[in-house]
Amino acid sequence: MHWRWLQQLFGYHGRVMDEFIPKKRGAAGRRFGFVRYGNIRDARRGIERLDDFMMMNQRLDMKGITMVKIKMMNKVFKGKRVHGVIDDKRHSLQRCLVGWCKNFIKIEDLAMKMSEAGLVGFSIVRISGTIVLMVFESEEKMKEVVLEQGKILDEWFLKKQVWTDSIKMENRRVWLSRYGVPFHVWNILTFQMAEFIFINEETQEPISFMRGNIQLITDCFNGIDEVIDLQVGN
Repeated sequence: MHWRWLQQLFGYHGRVMDEFIPKKRGAAGRRFGFVRYGNIRDARRGIERLDDFMMMNQRLDMKGITMVKIKMMNKVFKGKRVHGVIDDKRHSLQRCLVGWCKNFIKIEDLAMKMSEAGLVGFSIVRISGTIVLMVFESEEKMKEVVLEQGKILDEWFLKKQVWTDSIKMENRRVWLSRYGVPFHVWNILTFQMAEFIFINEETQEPISFMRGNIQLITDCFNGIDEVIDLQVGN
């Protein structure tokens, strides 16, 4: 059995986060695999409905396990305070320019277009969503680009400013999994909390009517876990 079969079978009963089938067998010589659901409610539903289920002439024997995360961070970092690190980082950020993109664009494409326009002497990384950080070789170089080539930067950015600690992230880029709804019925009216960016190839196939993945820009910073009722046609 391939892991994709696990994803398809168990996905009918809840949100599957990941699945895995080891190559080795158990002590009794039986094959086994793992399926992780997004919450305990879906896991219990999957166990209840698929226990003793027959598939490929094999009977499934379902067992539930709970994964527990042990937080050790407080113990590891409890001790002497490290001095000077934050000041060093702030010093580096003084030569950084933050830009709010007009539209979402891949960071590689943005860097190429800016280079073609003659903007050089800095590297660019994404902070969050449509917000990027331009890291210059020096603070003087940053000021030079802003003064002399600011209008070129305006081609891609709604606004730009030198980094400060008060800057807040306004949006983020996320992958969203949706279940039980064909992708073509999603539109601005049925899903208003985000801006569509990208749909993966598997979601465009018929099998994706069970589960699909789309990439979005959203100003929602909490977990997105909602059920939406849709009426298609009559």
